Amino acid sequence: MDQDSLPESETGKIFEKILVDRLNEWLRMNPIYQLSDNQFGFREGKSTCDALTRVQDAVNEAIDQDGVVVAVSLDIKNAFNSLPWPVIREALRRKRVPEYIRRIIDHYLRSVEYVDKKGQRISRSMQAGVPQGSVLGPTLWNVCYDSVLQEGANLQTALVVNRIKRLGLTVSANKTEAVLFYGRRNKPKDLPSLIVDGEIVQTRPSMKYLGVILDSKMLFREHLNYIETKVAKVTKTLGRLMPNLRGPKERKRKLYANVILSIILYAAPIWCDAMSTSKNRTKLDRLVRMVNIRVAAAYRTVSLEAASIMVRIPPLHLLAALRRRVYLRVADLRSTKQWSKIAVKEIKEEETLIMRRQWEFHIGRPNLSGVRVREAVLPIFNQWLDGRLTFHMTQIISGHGCFGSYLFRIVMRAICLTLEAWAAFSQLCGAVMLEKESRKRERQAREAQMIAAQANGSNSQHDDD
Repeated sequence: MDQDSLPESETGKIFEKILVDRLNEWLRMNPIYQLSDNQFGFREGKSTCDALTRVQDAVNEAIDQDGVVVAVSLDIKNAFNSLPWPVIREALRRKRVPEYIRRIIDHYLRSVEYVDKKGQRISRSMQAGVPQGSVLGPTLWNVCYDSVLQEGANLQTALVVNRIKRLGLTVSANKTEAVLFYGRRNKPKDLPSLIVDGEIVQTRPSMKYLGVILDSKMLFREHLNYIETKVAKVTKTLGRLMPNLRGPKERKRKLYANVILSIILYAAPIWCDAMSTSKNRTKLDRLVRMVNIRVAAAYRTVSLEAASIMVRIPPLHLLAALRRRVYLRVADLRSTKQWSKIAVKEIKEEETLIMRRQWEFHIGRPNLSGVRVREAVLPIFNQWLDGRLTFHMTQIISGHGCFGSYLFRIVMRAICLTLEAWAAFSQLCGAVMLEKESRKRERQAREAQMIAAQANGSNSQHDDD
């Protein structure tokens, strides 16, 4: 392996990818040496939701049998940088990885160089760690850590910690978290404590696992509070980039909004059911409303429903349910060995269509806010979803703005001294707008007839020729 093939170059990255594919293929083709099913990180076809689903299923199964579950989250100090190379070599040998792959990886581990601040290439002797950001590093970590997670192991905390130590790694007890899951009928009086590597770890009402806050009853209230706090900070930061006047166009605004939605909807298939309560839904809807208002360049007085329709971003509970349905259907495809990119694409399209119909039904409910926007968009709902929005269009549709009905209503109520006069004036304005729209449709129909007549005349002339 020459210097041009080192991982820091593009050629090296490509070579690493080939090496990873060869290594994964060997593990896949030899069932005896396959990685544990409890390995979810850095593996194709496995995701955060898969790991969380495994935890959720185990907790629900125990609670249904009036039992309790203790989950322990172990933190490994400086994990990737402290994995000893002899352990990597031994793990590859134990998995019976072909010798030519082991020789290449052995050379890969020896060829460690870095560039200092002055741009000079410096070699340094190292005996541990895998390059972070490399293609091969995560796979080597999985191969080594697999001995901790093999099926049939007595997964007690002490045993797991001992196996981690045998890999040359250290567990950080002060960062280790534990939570006790229980049902309504078996709530413990006192939370138990555990001993991890000689230190006492007290169980807590909740813990953070793969970016999701798991509480003792799996209600995800703490997680939604965590999302609310996190998204509020991001929204405040991105809000400065989206002023109503002289700000970015709608396309860039929606890009910023998608960043926030990605944060909110992280692991949505797991906590989707928590959105069934109005309290939880309202908590996140407040944040989404502010995001939608920024995207639409609308006034703060615009309601959630109106802002969602204008920016064509469905309500949060519908988006979370969409992700859950897609996840379950894709997981079913993987379990039946029928997964393909085309099948996944078809599932997403089908579920998106269902979500659009649910949204259309949702905005047709009579008790929702944003009546003006809903009545304007509902007749052309599907066409509206493919349209575009501008600052002035937002004011016209919402009625909130420098020339909108919201401000006009405030002024005219001061002019119209009685409610009867205001009602008559509003009715007159509505009639004028309806008449204008009717004449516009008639004009468009006449133009279409003229174009059709011209086309027919042109075709007749060609036939005579």
